[in-house]
Amino acid sequence: MRSIRVRITASATLALFAVLAITAWALLASMHRTLVRDLDESAAQRVAEIAAQFDEDDPSSIGSIGSLGSIGSLPSRGDDDAISQVVIGGQVVASTANFAGRPALPAPSAATAARTMNPLPGEPDYRVVSTRRGEVVIHDGLPVDDIEATVKALRRSLMVVVPISTFVLAALVWILVGGTLRPVERIRRDVAAISGTQIDRRVPEPGTGDEIDRLAHTMNDMLDRIDEAARRQRRFVADASHELRSPLTRMRAELELDLADPAHADHATTIRSALAETERMQRLVADLLHLARNGDHTALRAGPVDLDDLVLREVAHLRASTTLTIDAHGVSGAQVIGDRSALERVVRNLADNAARYADDTIAFTVNEIDDDVVLTISDDGPGIPVAQHELVFEPFGRVDEARNGDDGGTGLGLAIVRAIVERHAGSVSIDAAHHNGTRVVVRLPGSGAHSVANATTR
Repeated sequence: MRSIRVRITASATLALFAVLAITAWALLASMHRTLVRDLDESAAQRVAEIAAQFDEDDPSSIGSIGSLGSIGSLPSRGDDDAISQVVIGGQVVASTANFAGRPALPAPSAATAARTMNPLPGEPDYRVVSTRRGEVVIHDGLPVDDIEATVKALRRSLMVVVPISTFVLAALVWILVGGTLRPVERIRRDVAAISGTQIDRRVPEPGTGDEIDRLAHTMNDMLDRIDEAARRQRRFVADASHELRSPLTRMRAELELDLADPAHADHATTIRSALAETERMQRLVADLLHLARNGDHTALRAGPVDLDDLVLREVAHLRASTTLTIDAHGVSGAQVIGDRSALERVVRNLADNAARYADDTIAFTVNEIDDDVVLTISDDGPGIPVAQHELVFEPFGRVDEARNGDDGGTGLGLAIVRAIVERHAGSVSIDAAHHNGTRVVVRLPGSGAHSVANATTR
C-alpha cells in the first residue's frame, strides 16, 4: 500500500508539472504573438514612410521613387533581408534591390493587411504588411526566421527548466511532507506499543497548536477514556466477584457446619438460608446481564409510553405490598417515546429503592416541563450525602451505613436506571436541595421532542 507521503508527492508533482507545462506553452505563445506584432509594426511603419513620398491622387508624383516606365529602387534599411515593393495598376514600379525583378505581390483584400507568405522561393517565410491607396499598393516584409529561432531557443530552455524545476520541487515536497508526517508516525508507533497492561502511557504532545498537536491531544484524551473505562471495568469485576463471593461463603460455612456436626444440624434452616442466598445471587446475575445488554447499544423497541400509567401501576403495587404511605397526587398525564419494558424497570427500581429506605412516606410526581417529562420519587429515609450523589449511580456504589447493608439489594439498581435513562436521551440525578430524605429526578424528552431519534439508533 502506498504511503500518504508517496501519494501527496506524486499528486503534487503531477499538478506542478501540469502547471509548469501550461505556463511554458502560454509563454511560448505569448512571445510568438509579441514578436509577430513587433514585426508587423515595423513593416507598417516602413509602408507609411514609403506612402508619404507620393500623392495617391497623382501616381506620377512617385518620380522620386521611379517612373511609370521604369522600376525605381527603394532604399534598404537595417535588415538586409527586408523587402519592399510598390505596385501601381498591377505593375511593379519600385522595389528594394534584394527584391528587384520579382513579380508583383498580391494585393490585400482590405485597405491594410498583414500576412505570412513566401515571396522568395527557397527562403524563409516573410511577414508582409500591405496597404492599398487607390491604384497604388505598397508591400513591406520582414523574415520570420528570427522569430522562429527565438521561440525555438526558448522552447529548448523550457524543456530543460521545467523537468528540473519539477524534480527539485518534488524533492522539496517529499522532504516537507516527510517532516510533517514524522510526528504522526511517532504517534502511531507509540500507540502501537501501548498494550493492555500499559494503558497509562501517553503519546508526546508537540505543543505547537497545529493539527499534529491536536491529533496527539485527541489520542491522549482517547487513551484517558480507555484507561478510565478499564479501571471501571476492573472495579466492576472486583465488586461483582465480592458480591457473589459473600453468599457463596455463607452457604459454604453453613454446609461445613452441618457436615461437621450432623447430629445437631438443622437441615431445613440450612436449605432455607441457601435458597435465600441463591435467590440473591440470581437477582445479582440478572442485574449484571441487564447492565451488559444496556451497554451493547442494541436498538430499543421504541414507541409511545404513558409514563403516568407506569407510575400509577407501581403505586398500586407498593400500596398492596407495604404499609408505607404512598402519595401520588402529583402524578399527571405525560407521554414519552421509548421502550416500555425498560422504562418499567426504571420506575420499579426507583420505587423499590425508595421503599427500602423510607421511614413512612414515598411521594411520586410526573409533570411536563417545556419539552421534557420529569419524574420524581421521594422518600423520607436517612438521605444520601451530597458528596455521594454520583457514587450511588455507579455499579455497587457504596454510601454510608444508613443506606447500606444486607437489605436484599444488589447494588446495581440505580446503575441500571442511569443506563436506561441515558439510552433514552434523558438524565437522572438526586435533588441536592431536597431535605429529610432523598428525591430522585428523572428527566426524559417528551413525545413531542422526537426522543426516538437517538434512542432507536444507538
